[in-house]
Amino acid sequence: MQNLYASGAIATGLITITLLCQKPTSYWEKPSLRFVRNLVGDEATTILYFVLSLLLTLVGVLVVLKVHF
Repeated sequence: MQNLYASGAIATGLITITLLCQKPTSYWEKPSLRFVRNLVGDEATTILYFVLSLLLTLVGVLVVLKVHF
């Protein structure tokens, strides 16, 4: 079951990174993303979401590899 959650975390992280790089209008204009963009700006939003996506992907990989902290 953990591997299923880890796979979902990896997929979500990688998809988010891809969408941040391509910046399609359908994603970039989502209300939740638009709210953050209005608060901190486009560049800071991109950096914030990129870092969170990397962390999510990293946690997923560590769970799959069964790394214990």
